[in-house]
Amino acid sequence: KPLAANLQDSVKLYGIAKGSRAKLMPGFCLRYHGMFKYVKHLIKKGKVGTPVLMWRNAIGAAIGVLAPAQWVMQRRRSGGMLVENTMHIFDAFRWYAGEYDSVYAETRTVSKGVDIEDTAMVAMKFKCGAYATITQTWAATHSWDTWGVTGMNGTVTVDGYIGGPMQVSWKDESLRVVDIKEDAILMYRKELEGFVQGILGNAEPEVGVTDALKAMEAATAALRSSEEGKPIKLPLVGY
Repeated sequence: KPLAANLQDSVKLYGIAKGSRAKLMPGFCLRYHGMFKYVKHLIKKGKVGTPVLMWRNAIGAAIGVLAPAQWVMQRRRSGGMLVENTMHIFDAFRWYAGEYDSVYAETRTVSKGVDIEDTAMVAMKFKCGAYATITQTWAATHSWDTWGVTGMNGTVTVDGYIGGPMQVSWKDESLRVVDIKEDAILMYRKELEGFVQGILGNAEPEVGVTDALKAMEAATAALRSSEEGKPIKLPLVGY
């Protein structure tokens, strides 16, 4: 992930992949992390139920420092913060709530010497009626992360990103704390194992090229919205 640094090139790769017998699986590692999989389970089983509101506050880098690779700060190479990094959350929220309806965003560049947006506020609406927000900045002097989901039947709040305690509650049940301690390397291993099993078993990957293109659409819509000052309806391309 992403398929490419921009939507146009992503559409080209999508077309090649769909017309090929080869396997292409985008690297949406959060789908393999225990915390994110647990929330998906609660949604699917009805404990949380259909999402009503989802949020992600990403203040500073996820691991406390930004990657030293300078290509990340070059739009033509990385696509920017929303494409290169927030893409994971665009995919996770769609995994939870289904297809996007529209995206509104405002972005700006605070740091000097970079040509990408490093601060963004994104508001999303899904066809199921759910809302979601993302506030993210790479200009912060320290990191703070939270995310969560409120559904028709329950709520999950997380103090952290891929670590930290989860508070979970649903109707007729008391609040509980679920602490899933999982080394980040494990989600990458599960991701690779899933890809290998897809090849050996000749099955479609759990996360497909269509998922990647739809996440790219959401990121692109956010950037367009910031430029045009209005919500952008999705989809942006035909399938």
